[in-house]
Amino acid sequence: MLRALFALAVLSACSATAVAPPSRFAPIVIDDGETLGRWGRDVRLTDDAADGGHAVVVDLTSGANFTYLLHGEAGVDLSDAQQLTFSWKVEGNGLTGFLVKVRNYPLAGGMEAVYEAWKPSMGEAAGEWTRVSLPLAKPTWDDWGETPSRERRYIAFRTQVADGATPRLYLDSVMAVPAVFDWELGRPRERDGEMYAPVTLWNLTSDPISVTMGPRAEVWDGQRIEPDGVVQRELELRGAASTVAQLAPLQRWQRKLYARVAPAPETTLEATVSIVKPLDLPAHPRLLLNADGVRALNDRAAKHDWARRRLDGVLSYADGVLNDDIVLPPRGSNWWHWYASPKSGATLRTGKQIGDWEWEHVDPVNGDVYLGDPTDPSRDFDGIVLAQKHGGWATAVERLGVAFQITGDDKYATKAREILLAYADRYLDYPLHTTRNEPKIGGGRVGPQTLDESTWLIRMAQGADLIWDSLSDDDRATLADKLFLPAARDVILPHKMGVHNIQCWKNSAVGLVGFLLGDADLIWEAIENPDSGYRKQMAEGVAPDGAWWEGAWSYHFYTMSSLWPLTEAARNCGIDLYGDALRGMFDAPIRFAMPDLTLPAFNDSGAVDLAGRASMYELGYARYGAPEYVDLLAEGGRNSDFALWFGEDVASDAAGREWRSVNHPESGYAILARGEGPDATWLCLKYGPHGGGHGHPDKLNFVLYARGHQIAIDPGTARYGQPIQSSWYRTTLAHNTLIVDGESQQTATGKLLAFGSAGDVDYVTAEAGDIYDGVRFTRTVALLNEDLIVFVDRVEADRERMFDIAYHQLGRWTDVPDAEPWEDAEAPGYRHMRDGRARNAEGVTLRGEVADGLAVAITLASNEETVVITGTGVGNHLEDRVPMAVFRRSAQRTDFAWAVSVAGEPVDVAWDGELLSVGDHTGARWKVRIDADGTLARE
Repeated sequence: MLRALFALAVLSACSATAVAPPSRFAPIVIDDGETLGRWGRDVRLTDDAADGGHAVVVDLTSGANFTYLLHGEAGVDLSDAQQLTFSWKVEGNGLTGFLVKVRNYPLAGGMEAVYEAWKPSMGEAAGEWTRVSLPLAKPTWDDWGETPSRERRYIAFRTQVADGATPRLYLDSVMAVPAVFDWELGRPRERDGEMYAPVTLWNLTSDPISVTMGPRAEVWDGQRIEPDGVVQRELELRGAASTVAQLAPLQRWQRKLYARVAPAPETTLEATVSIVKPLDLPAHPRLLLNADGVRALNDRAAKHDWARRRLDGVLSYADGVLNDDIVLPPRGSNWWHWYASPKSGATLRTGKQIGDWEWEHVDPVNGDVYLGDPTDPSRDFDGIVLAQKHGGWATAVERLGVAFQITGDDKYATKAREILLAYADRYLDYPLHTTRNEPKIGGGRVGPQTLDESTWLIRMAQGADLIWDSLSDDDRATLADKLFLPAARDVILPHKMGVHNIQCWKNSAVGLVGFLLGDADLIWEAIENPDSGYRKQMAEGVAPDGAWWEGAWSYHFYTMSSLWPLTEAARNCGIDLYGDALRGMFDAPIRFAMPDLTLPAFNDSGAVDLAGRASMYELGYARYGAPEYVDLLAEGGRNSDFALWFGEDVASDAAGREWRSVNHPESGYAILARGEGPDATWLCLKYGPHGGGHGHPDKLNFVLYARGHQIAIDPGTARYGQPIQSSWYRTTLAHNTLIVDGESQQTATGKLLAFGSAGDVDYVTAEAGDIYDGVRFTRTVALLNEDLIVFVDRVEADRERMFDIAYHQLGRWTDVPDAEPWEDAEAPGYRHMRDGRARNAEGVTLRGEVADGLAVAITLASNEETVVITGTGVGNHLEDRVPMAVFRRSAQRTDFAWAVSVAGEPVDVAWDGELLSVGDHTGARWKVRIDADGTLARE
């Protein structure tokens, strides 16, 4: 509801003035579409208009398009602006989204306020002129743009277009509607066989007004409101009850309703009212476990020592909590990503407690001690420890609930009840806050994000469900009204994320509360919402090869961890969400892992130990029965909650795996592999989609593994709150790929050109895509044998540019040529290089030791003079140094031919532009021709 009136200063790049409103209700014309003076580039006039003689039209292209209106410093001041309204239509196919961004302080605190004008779930895009109204005080997102600004002011129409499509966007009659009244529709309820929606109406003027309400074409009801008055009443939803009665469970009826001041149609406000047909839910418990699950757990513990040991641990934990005083933290927690040393970037260690809710925080690299500052989110280290405290109480509720179900002892339920009611008493007093301590949507009360709120709420709901039947009606109402509904409906649900790992956590939290309380609307939001629900996540977030779209293996498992609470609760309530996409998410890590069962640290991920994630496969095996999961269960040791809850009788028959080359075109990873077991050689070339907000600018980057060790690495990620995340980990230099003119690559999707075998030589050739304007980069990688990998990197540009090929290898340098000291303190990433030395060379061999007994030699062919730079880059933190090399040339076109020998001996590499000749220390020799299409042929 609009509580304050925003003065929206709308800008004009010319001297024209706004049309004077004919009445106090009339909208103020921002632009009537008759001239181009207030519009950005690429816009032209057309006589196909919604109003008047002209409108504006712009031809759209693939990807994101931005059409700017009123971009400049001068403008017309529009007071009492409640809505932004305009006419639009689209000609042609391919529009996939339409947002409007308004930058105009004080709206959104000077950030971009973003509104959804159209999305596919709303139906077909407007093929005829259509009027849309956007409530200025209620943006979908209010934190876009890098930093807030009081000076920058514009309206941007942001359209998203499918690849290859070229639709045309028409815009006309952009106006601002003054604030006259506002309204809010509550959740419908049934009475006497009819459905009624609670309505609150506010008169925002000093005069009496009369408001009519109903569908667009008819008036259902009218209401007089006194000056500055508020009226609450019910609106009968005619025909809703009979329609809903005919729906299947979880189907939704909805209708748009309109309210306007009579007789001023320009004041029209709209709202959507919806009703979801409820489910017939089984008895509690029904989230983490149902009655059958509790019986199976008892049987498991009686039969298997590994399950008995885990259950004993759960009961011991619950017994320990019984003696704990319930003292909740005095405030919500801070962002985990701030918990790093300002000096080294290493994760801090929590030291001794020095006061109430205060601790020392120790840098593990240099021993520096930091104290928290609650006034500065980036230094509020105590607030991060509070996250552990809140999380500990949520775990306690869940453990106590399991103990109650297993033993039937009321003492466990009583303690869980006390914790839950303590949070119900405190929850609404915790301020809403974001990672920057702002009181806005996207933040939480217990945590600093809806993500943190969700992870906490899931365990609270699972635990509450396990003791729900032991609670009184008053206790259940208190928990619903003061804890679970405010958290799910008011904090988490309003924050929209689309297809994203965070949205999956939010879906589970909202859905579990829905299943707990029997709230069909929340269950529908979690599973069926066409923009963000579980089915949407599975349909668009999981590639056909099973990899999660963000391209980071830690986020792949993080997403899997977010999904299972909802899939299990749904299963216990008769809804099967265990489809092929989720099965693919279990399968993909096994297919993509290195021979030691480690997944590479691509994008915002560290290296992921698949054996350490084996507990998830207890659930995977229980639901899918896939035999390929069995060996992984043995690797994990079966000492986990998942094994206790879901573990099945299995017998492992592990055998050495034969590794073979494979391409995954959907996710864009080409794997060259040869050998058996953990000593096989394995290389993964990354050429596919960027990975959204968690992607890195590293097209054609690779990771190399051989002889039981990672050799060439991706550095992964740091905590997001640390400057080194952007100054190193998200630079191209930090990866094994091409850098041009010292700048990081642009966001791009590469293209596979060729993948296959030439005799006994496996190879891949890929193109990087539009990583730099005017530059084409192709990389060919050939696995000659288990000891030798060769690269041909071709770079072509529209003019002479500086090309760097970067390479990062674990261990230490043991033999590099004499060279002069070198440093570059300016370019992104380069300032973090240390021990730099550079020399000009035509061909060079560098030697390093990755581990005891594992030497590696890197040989660059002598086809062109090259500046060879060696030094160290950043590993896990600033003081963790990793050997790196940069091959640099200034040219318009050049080919880098080079080889990596894990035998540790120099290699003879020759390249003439078409024929690659390679000889190793054993006397073996390969001649390989690379054709223009990227295919290889043995000579």
